[in-house]
Amino acid sequence: ERLYSQTANALLVKFGAAPIERRREIMLNAFAERGDLRILPASAHFSRQAASALFEAGCDELALAWLKRGFGGMLDAGATTFWEVWEDDASQCQGTSSSPVYLFARYLAGLYPLAPGYRRVGIDPHPSGLGRLNATLTTPHGRVKVAWQRTAQGLDYTLTLPANLRDAPVVVSD
Repeated sequence: ERLYSQTANALLVKFGAAPIERRREIMLNAFAERGDLRILPASAHFSRQAASALFEAGCDELALAWLKRGFGGMLDAGATTFWEVWEDDASQCQGTSSSPVYLFARYLAGLYPLAPGYRRVGIDPHPSGLGRLNATLTTPHGRVKVAWQRTAQGLDYTLTLPANLRDAPVVVSD
């Protein structure tokens, strides 16, 4: 077919219906800027699922570029809220479009809960072409801070946990 739906392909990848070995290819095709295909874009409303699928398929730089393009357009237009769609012709205050808040903490900073309420923390940063990052995530147990920077050997990072989580094991993904 000459028609690709970003939403449908993101769902296939995100929820494991696409073969693992084809996930990256599927997402690259669905989010590429190509003249030979008609791409049906995912909306801002669906951006959490779409960007998560991109990050999880190993398309980190494409994920960040796609988020910057979409949400950057909102910022360029003077938005102070998250819109339902990329253009300003629908709801201009849509909670389900607030995905950058989650996505940046989860993928760029790499912080995710291993137990409810972040009682245990995992870290798996997706640098996405960035050289460094400092982030703070407020959890029910206090602030979790991460700072990382690229080195020739990979990522050098510092993780700071609130006092009541310091004895809880942290999982560091490869």
